[in-house]
Amino acid sequence: MNESGLRWRGRLSSLKIVGVILLVLGAILLIAGLANLSTANKNVQGPQQVTIDQLARDEFGVGYYVSVSGIAMDEAAYTEEDEDGTTTRSFYYMIDPETGAMILIEHTSPLLISLGGDLKETTITGMTRRSPTELKDLIESDLSEFESYDLYTTAAIYIKDGATPPAAGTAYTMIVVGGLLVVLGLVPFFFRGTVFQASPLDPTAPVPTERPGLQATGTFQKLQQLEPVLEFGRRMQRFTKAVANFIPMPGGQLLIYIHHVAKAKAYGITVKTTKSDWGLLLDQNNVQSVEAGKLYGWRDQRAIRFQYADRKGKVQDLYLLLESPGAQKLFVQQLENMGFGVSTGDALPV
Repeated sequence: MNESGLRWRGRLSSLKIVGVILLVLGAILLIAGLANLSTANKNVQGPQQVTIDQLARDEFGVGYYVSVSGIAMDEAAYTEEDEDGTTTRSFYYMIDPETGAMILIEHTSPLLISLGGDLKETTITGMTRRSPTELKDLIESDLSEFESYDLYTTAAIYIKDGATPPAAGTAYTMIVVGGLLVVLGLVPFFFRGTVFQASPLDPTAPVPTERPGLQATGTFQKLQQLEPVLEFGRRMQRFTKAVANFIPMPGGQLLIYIHHVAKAKAYGITVKTTKSDWGLLLDQNNVQSVEAGKLYGWRDQRAIRFQYADRKGKVQDLYLLLESPGAQKLFVQQLENMGFGVSTGDALPV
């Protein structure tokens, strides 16, 4: 694969957070679209003529387009207000005087129905909706009082006056868009998080006179102490592009060392600082291969990849990222002086 292909693989693999966001949005649209399609399919014949008694006895569930007649109370049973005290939602009861059944109606206006002196039957058309927890609690708290007047109702549903079922076409559009977002969200997870390819060193790159900066990506072991002897703990942690140090050790061993500083902040102020040391000891016994090459992504970066066996014998990858081609060449020289054989791949077409 040429460098352009590797570069796009690296870029796509770095978009996993974006992929998660797309998956969540896609799942929400899919669920909403399927729910809307179900609602649309059960209301294809238009509003159903129902009685208040049927609704009060829970013979109809959520998402039905209904038309119901009864005596509307001229006072709001429950209201919802915003922070300014302005009424945003009003609920009133519609009653069947013959059976004593009642159903709660949501009206969009705080001014409900003015009946004047005589009670008259009225008809409303809307959608059955599930009562939110707060509203359901209010209804249930009033049930005993209703019973004392030989009235009964349900706390499970109410009717949204004037609401209509969603169109099937809109539901299908939501399903298609949601499915597309899910597919796009899955794409980054088909690529490895790190795209590395061995490549030749740049022979013309100037070697830096000062010790170059180094970053490490891999799994490190907690260091209990550095001196007088290295002592490792049992805890492991993965780091990504963490500032690291290259320390030659006696016996041809190589220590990659990270001094990790974690700061906890509250309202932009650091309230706690935790420092810890992490290391990875490499030698001829556990290192299986060393390659010089590039990490590909939104910005290509020179790197060295170690493939080594961890303490459980599992093969792991460690990537050491260099700041320039000259720094990579210097690092390879140091590794070869320690006895590590470093391989490079053939030049790739751009």
